Amino acid sequence: MKQYFHANEISEGSAASESKDWFWLYQFDSLLFDGNWENKTEAEQKKSIRTFWIQLVKRDVHLKFEANRIFDSVEREIEEPVITPKGKRVFIDSSCIDPVGSLSPVWHFAIPQKSFEVWVLLNLDMNRQLLKGNGYVIPQKIFSQPFAQAKKSLKKDEKIPVSLRKDGERFLLSIHGSEPVDVTELRGNYEPLK
Repeated sequence: MKQYFHANEISEGSAASESKDWFWLYQFDSLLFDGNWENKTEAEQKKSIRTFWIQLVKRDVHLKFEANRIFDSVEREIEEPVITPKGKRVFIDSSCIDPVGSLSPVWHFAIPQKSFEVWVLLNLDMNRQLLKGNGYVIPQKIFSQPFAQAKKSLKKDEKIPVSLRKDGERFLLSIHGSEPVDVTELRGNYEPLK
């Protein structure tokens, strides 16, 4: 599994400087703190994070966008899937930790009511750092039943609320209030993308 370090942890002789992956965190820091980040809309920030993550994992799995498509808005664009080499449709979303209301960390995501074979949920800390482990890659077998139930109870264009909660050392996924499922083992596991 790859290791990621905060840019200020990188000094000569440190574990971070020995790792080839420190460069990616440096790039992520540059993305977030480029002076323009706070002026971006939430959708533009999510698009930047999604694009960055696709570049980050390209050594392990090649993801591509569907053929040249034009979108009315960034919000609509980030709902579109990326495609795996085997044609799986992958939805990528990111969320900063929710700083209020809970003693255990929680991240909230909004999934469009579309057909996806895999979800990638990228959890960021309060400083918008991509957390160690490089996201949760959730295969359809984990989310299909609660996702179908949620679709029945929501209006057609409503997004389905999904939460990822840290409970001790475990991470639990809940879809529209469904019974939480332990997805700890899916952190940084790219197998569903292959």
